[in-house]
Amino acid sequence: MKKLILVALLGFVFMFSGCMSRDDDGGYKEIRLQLEDALVLENEKNYTVGDIIYFELKFSRYLKEEGYDTLLDIYETTGAEEFYYSYDLEKHSEFSNSFVRVVLDPSNVTVVKGKSNTSYNGNVHTALLNKTSDLYESRLGIKLVEAGDFRFNFDYLNISGNYEYDRPSLRIQHLFTTGEAVDFEFTVTEQ
Repeated sequence: MKKLILVALLGFVFMFSGCMSRDDDGGYKEIRLQLEDALVLENEKNYTVGDIIYFELKFSRYLKEEGYDTLLDIYETTGAEEFYYSYDLEKHSEFSNSFVRVVLDPSNVTVVKGKSNTSYNGNVHTALLNKTSDLYESRLGIKLVEAGDFRFNFDYLNISGNYEYDRPSLRIQHLFTTGEAVDFEFTVTEQ
């Protein structure tokens, strides 16, 4: 009798664990990819107040997926025509003797390609699929409105799309692989 109860109990456990899996309801599926050297900062190192510093993020809709020989078509996989990313602009503070985050006023951001959503939460921008549907592109200009020592922080540059219930989500980690250290620091002086 005890064996019969144990077998029935195990049967219910297996049955309910199958019901609790996320296979049937679409669940959360995330694909993680890496992207190398897709961000370019046009850094002249020395600027005056009023100058604009530009950077660009550009990547193909076809990306290498670890473990596969063919490229993954991220547009076909996700249906996303736009991907979001954020970064930090930091200014050196004499009080803390370190760089502190600066949130940009949207009027100081010039969008050449893509979209911008600068708010109190941070500097979030969007790379849009171009007209020929082969590249996601974003190009922004930041108007430098005060003097000081600044730097861009792209250490945790992750690119992601909207979550779609019936499609996989995509998270792309950007890496800098150039042999030289990438320098994002610059100085802004009064005119």
